[in-house]
Amino acid sequence: MSARYRYILVPALLVSLLIAGIAYFAINSGEEPTELPADNQSQTGSIPLPTTSSTPNTTSGSLLLTLETPTSLTVVVKEPSFIIRGKTRVDALLTVDNETVEPDINGQFTHTISLDPGHNIVEIVASTSSGEQNGLVLAVIYSIPSTSIPVNPTPIAIKIDEKISVSDTQGTSDLATATPTTST
Repeated sequence: MSARYRYILVPALLVSLLIAGIAYFAINSGEEPTELPADNQSQTGSIPLPTTSSTPNTTSGSLLLTLETPTSLTVVVKEPSFIIRGKTRVDALLTVDNETVEPDINGQFTHTISLDPGHNIVEIVASTSSGEQNGLVLAVIYSIPSTSIPVNPTPIAIKIDEKISVSDTQGTSDLATATPTTST
């Protein structure tokens, strides 16, 4: 296999395995993510959820990829955008959902993603020219706050007073008064 195809296939294989792992965990855990109390919310409106791993946001190996925010691989947010911050090696090529993100001179990176309402899968992959790769997959749930319109439970009564003129073909006319009352 040429190096050109390996550079494309290896990240695709890694991302596929990560998604399969998350799906396996979600199916076998039988638990849905739950929101934490409001006092645990960060300034961006995200709500971190508990995880079963002690260090879910760090990859191991010589190519380090660490997330500072979010602190969990599954989060619920109430905003249409989400900020990802972390650190990788300075010489790493970093992609977030196939979009290249440049780490600074210390390997720090910040990236804002736009979210669709509901479940969003965010793939973060760090790779080097020597073929080393590490990645993380985030499950970000954008929960739109419900809006409701208050309804007045008191019925409204409308009274209409009208005069109706009725004419026939022979030129005579009568004047009638109608006073309908409508309630809704």
